[in-house]
Amino acid sequence: METAEIIMRAQTDSAERELFIKENTAFIHGCAAQAAGHFVDENDDVFSEALTAFNNAITVYKEEKGYFHVFAKACIHNRIKDYYRAQKRHSNVIPFSSLSAENDNGEEIAFETEHKELLDSVREKKVLPVKQVMTDLKVNQKIFERHRKYLIMGILITDGGYEILSEYFDAGDRR
Repeated sequence: METAEIIMRAQTDSAERELFIKENTAFIHGCAAQAAGHFVDENDDVFSEALTAFNNAITVYKEEKGYFHVFAKACIHNRIKDYYRAQKRHSNVIPFSSLSAENDNGEEIAFETEHKELLDSVREKKVLPVKQVMTDLKVNQKIFERHRKYLIMGILITDGGYEILSEYFDAGDRR
């Protein structure tokens, strides 16, 4: 049976679709690995994105678009590129755990005990001094400016007696 006929049936029959996807798992792995530039395991997020793209390719494929596998490969590559762009966009997030440090004994020191004058400035003026915090957190100004409100909010919550909200910033839950 021709690939186009199988795909047309897979578009309407979910059992046929699953069978077609299982038969093409090696193809999906190959496309995902090529797009990612490294080996892709079945537990990898990139493989999940590739499976989603392949499934979507089955849904939107029309015979006029050419050979299915060429079309599916392009769909997989585009989906994985988009995935990496989204991951890159979220990689510049400042973790709240960076507001603590370790002393010489390896014990964690809360940001507040290490930077009393900075916290006093936040409490009184509701403003973070840009240069001082940027040097302490070692981030560039653009990233800092994007997250300034969240840093102020986090500091005020953990320092201001909001017990229920401050549980979300508990040291054990920090990433």
